This record gives sequence, C-alpha cells and structure tokens, in this order.
Amino acid sequence: MISLDPAIWVAAIFNLLHWSYLYKETRLFRFSEHTFVALTVANGLVFASRNIMNLAITPLLGGQIVLIIPIILGLTTWTILSTKYAWISRYAMCTMIGVGTGIALVGTIKANITGQLVATINQARALNLNNAIMIIIVLSTFIYFFFTTSPRIPKPLADARSVIEKIARYSMMAAFGTVIGGDIFARIAMMTSRIIFLLKQWLGL
Repeated sequence: MISLDPAIWVAAIFNLLHWSYLYKETRLFRFSEHTFVALTVANGLVFASRNIMNLAITPLLGGQIVLIIPIILGLTTWTILSTKYAWISRYAMCTMIGVGTGIALVGTIKANITGQLVATINQARALNLNNAIMIIIVLSTFIYFFFTTSPRIPKPLADARSVIEKIARYSMMAAFGTVIGGDIFARIAMMTSRIIFLLKQWLGL
C-alpha cells in the first residue's frame, strides 16, 4: 500500500526531481538542487551556532578565559565583508590555515609514512606470503618517491631500480583502482537504497 506519510512523499518527490537530471537539466531539477543547498546551509548554520555556544561561549562564561583569543579571531573573519577593514580578517585566516596545515601534516605523516613503516616492520616479525608481498610493495613505493639515483649508476643497480619502479607503479595503480572501485560501489549502494525507499516505503511494493 502506498504511503500516506507527508514526509515520505516529500522525500520521494525530491528524489525523483533529482533523478530528472538523467534526462536533462530542467527547472524542476534546479528547484530541488537549490532547495537541497539551502537546507544544507541552514543545517550547517544551526550546527555552527550550537558549536559556538557549546565550545566557546559556555566554556568562556565558565571561566576558561583563554578561549577569548579564538573567539576574537573568529569575529575578525567577518571584517572580510568590509572593503575598508577586510585586511583584519587575514590574521584570523592565516592562523586557521597555519594551525590546520600543521595538524594535517602531523596526521598525514603519522598515518601514511611512519604508520605504514611501523606496520610493515611489525609484519616482518610474522613473515608469510601476504606479509612479504605487503613489505615489498611498501618498500618499493617508499624508495620510488624518496630516493633518486644518478643516470650513470652501474647497470645492475639501474636494473634493480627499474624493477622497483615497476613494482611501485603497478602497486599504486592497483591501490588507486581499489579506491575508485570502492567509491563506485558506495555510490551504487546509495542509489540502491534510494530505489528501495521509493519501492517499499513510498509505493509499498
């Protein structure tokens, strides 16, 4: 039996309006797209307001005076709306970019370099076929990116370097293919869930 819930009808109609883009970009699709963007922005504003209250205003009133610094920096970002005082916002922007870059660098190095090397070393303690393949792949890719050789190196070393480069390239291609394949499967799963929603929850089939 078809659903009588207004919320399900709204969700189903907007779902179909989004899929109308498969035919062509119509005004109905633009309406659904703009509605989705507006709701996303409104939702983001609500969460941002809550975060400001919970992470800044409330702790500040509770005695954490040091939070006055990020609050002031956050307020100065609004000066970008003024032509005369827009330069003030650069200090806040530079601070956020610098802190964000530092945190990202630490996380990236720890996860993608040191973390991989530590995991590879730990796998070497219990050596089997899978671990051996993983060790070869990690070391080949690491050497490929971080070490360079002179074009005049002896032929045995040049041949070894060529083999390492091939292993590294094939490994990276396999890794990129896995990532893209996982993304495709995730999108197919999302589409399947929406089809199931339309057929079961909306149409009641």
